Amino acid sequence: MRAFADRRWRIVSCRRIHYSSNSVRISATPDLTIQDGERIRLIKLGVRKEKEIEETIRLMLRVVYQAAQTKMEIAPRDITYFDVATGEAITGDHSDKRLAQSIERGCTILYQMIELKAA
Repeated sequence: MRAFADRRWRIVSCRRIHYSSNSVRISATPDLTIQDGERIRLIKLGVRKEKEIEETIRLMLRVVYQAAQTKMEIAPRDITYFDVATGEAITGDHSDKRLAQSIERGCTILYQMIELKAA
């Protein structure tokens, strides 16, 4: 985990978190939670698929951030995707705010699909 090589940190437990909108609930629980001084860092582990673009990873990080911020004090930069195969780390960013709209639209569409099926 080169991204954390020079830091003093410890692994801590994290309760399950989720993001909710329009009665749609998306699980966003991290794979690893780290106490880094006073800050909490949330890590999603994975193996990035060849065709998976960085934007998809950033969308996932934004969902985790939006879910986490309702439970703890955290910044987008505290959420990281770590590719265990390549060692690549992608960290959330404040500029990913625009992704929040994509998440909301997706939740709205899912909700409408559920409502149509129930009708």
